[in-house]
Amino acid sequence: MPETDLTVTADDGTSLAGTLSLPAGPGPHPAVLLLHGSGPLDREGNTPRLPLNLGRPLADALAAAGVAALRYDRRGA
Repeated sequence: MPETDLTVTADDGTSLAGTLSLPAGPGPHPAVLLLHGSGPLDREGNTPRLPLNLGRPLADALAAAGVAALRYDRRGA
């Protein structure tokens, strides 16, 4: 599945980074935004104390089902 790393700048000047995973083939595709729980989680769902690495497998499964997925790093991650 194609992936694109993205960086945007928030209104306060903070850089926010994420990864967009796309299904194979031409779009348009339905899309989801993968939201985190609380705390400084990165785009893979990891915290400094608990690395889960769930973001990419979830995004890959969604892309395989024809759904684009955006996952991102929380501020401070």
